[in-house]
Amino acid sequence: MKCKYLKIRKKNNKIYGYCSKFKIEKNIYCSECKEEISKQYKELYNKKIEKLKTKQHNPIKKVSKKQNKRQNKRFSIIYHDLKKCAYCGSYEGVELNEVFEGKNRQVSMLNGFIVPLCHFCHERFHNDRKFSLYYKKLFQREFEKNKTREEFIKLIGRNYL
Repeated sequence: MKCKYLKIRKKNNKIYGYCSKFKIEKNIYCSECKEEISKQYKELYNKKIEKLKTKQHNPIKKVSKKQNKRQNKRFSIIYHDLKKCAYCGSYEGVELNEVFEGKNRQVSMLNGFIVPLCHFCHERFHNDRKFSLYYKKLFQREFEKNKTREEFIKLIGRNYL
């Protein structure tokens, strides 16, 4: 019976076995099963487990108080119900998304360029250029009802219409 962890590999025209469980090279004709693992492999396995248990993870970035206040006071110049997805109308998993991201994220928060989207629509916003462009144009039109295009270009740095 062949070991289920044994993989056959080829390197420099030499064929060798590779144990995918312990991540080491082995004999091609390995027929070991879980119960019959040699001490050497058990030790390597235990060392790897120890490393994983003691591995330090990077701490989560903390948001400053000023940034936290801005995030809590977000509003939208178009949408009044920020608990409902603007695209599909779902009430589950709604996330507030700044329409102009990156360096313009703060500008979006201060000027109300916020769109409430459910998780799936939010993913689509970041992966589909046409979808995100639709909202950018929509918010630029709304902004230009009260102010000029030049003011918008000064804020965002680009014209979307």
